Amino acid sequence: MSTDKQPLSRAEIMDKMMLATAILIAILAVLYAVSAIEYLVGETLAAYLGMLETGLAVLVLVIALFTVPLLVKKLSLNRQHPSGQPESFFNDIARQSFATSWAVTFLAMVVMDSVTEDFIAGMPVMFTLDLIRAILLGTFGISFFVLNQADSAGAAEQGVCE
Repeated sequence: MSTDKQPLSRAEIMDKMMLATAILIAILAVLYAVSAIEYLVGETLAAYLGMLETGLAVLVLVIALFTVPLLVKKLSLNRQHPSGQPESFFNDIARQSFATSWAVTFLAMVVMDSVTEDFIAGMPVMFTLDLIRAILLGTFGISFFVLNQADSAGAAEQGVCE
């Protein structure tokens, strides 16, 4: 048995990039949610949430700085032509998740406009923006991971192994 690792295919590299991107987006959703919550709590708790926000921002930067460039480098070193490879699994999930997050965010904005108009009108603009960003990114992250798990469960039921 050989211990040589097969180079990753272009689709596998793209899948890893999409997974890293989804993780970053999910963390950003939490960051924006924390930022929005800061407007609703007292000063002491807001200070702690500010520290959490800083920690999440650093986490996003660390993941992005160490993960994404390595995957881009692997992708540029991979000389396989993409037309001979199947569509990236995560790319398909990402497209579905983007569509879902856009639709849910649009509906959330319509609901916020009609149901919580007085509440939202009394809040700072940054609260509303952070809330919308949290909904958009959070919906994308949840949708991405749910679709990924559903597809993985379907593949396991069919006996498909990676």
